[in-house]
Amino acid sequence: MSGAAMAALLGLAAAAWPQASSRVAGGVVSSREWRVHRGQQKEEEFTGEVRYRTGPNVVRCDWARYKHEPQTWQLRGHVAVDRKLESGDRVEVSGNRGFFDGRKRSGWLIADDQVSFSRTPADGSAPDLGKATRLEWQGREHASLVGLVHLWGPRLESWSDRADYSDETGELKLAGGRPVLWKFPGWDFDDDWSAALKADDVRAWRTQHRLVADGGVTGWLEFKDLKGIASGRAGR
Repeated sequence: MSGAAMAALLGLAAAAWPQASSRVAGGVVSSREWRVHRGQQKEEEFTGEVRYRTGPNVVRCDWARYKHEPQTWQLRGHVAVDRKLESGDRVEVSGNRGFFDGRKRSGWLIADDQVSFSRTPADGSAPDLGKATRLEWQGREHASLVGLVHLWGPRLESWSDRADYSDETGELKLAGGRPVLWKFPGWDFDDDWSAALKADDVRAWRTQHRLVADGGVTGWLEFKDLKGIASGRAGR
């Protein structure tokens, strides 16, 4: 699992929800039943095979409610979000209950078991996968996975209580429960070193090719090319 996958997940969560009620009324959302509640605040309720599509984004669930004045969405039952990126990669997220605030562009998704997500590359290579108790996001800048976080893929595998990603800095931070991270050779740049470590917190920057662990660090590093250490190419 890499920062790139978390960035794609963040972009999907922030972009995949309808914003304007006119688009809802105009038929962007389809369902078996549709009810409009007119009281002090107008609400639209969608029940049964709810499907919302815009561009590359598709959201499905069993039930959804849109409140016009606060611009909030509630979703329940087999919530699934699917997005095809410009690169051709596909990102999928699934849970059971979700909430989205259109004004703040923030929200969360939880599941009876665990929220699951994947990023499948267009070239058919192995996907990045993940599970957690809860997914939270704030705009396009910050996303967090909370509770029993497990990330795995061709680059990294990790276990932690929490994973926070900042799109502003490209930093992926693992914290809580003494995170464990296993890094495989060939992590998105020309390297041939591997590592397994446990620490109080672990941070990784994909674009900077950096991996940092703090607090009671234990583990190992293996370098196949010792010349890389002297050149500064490996283990940065």
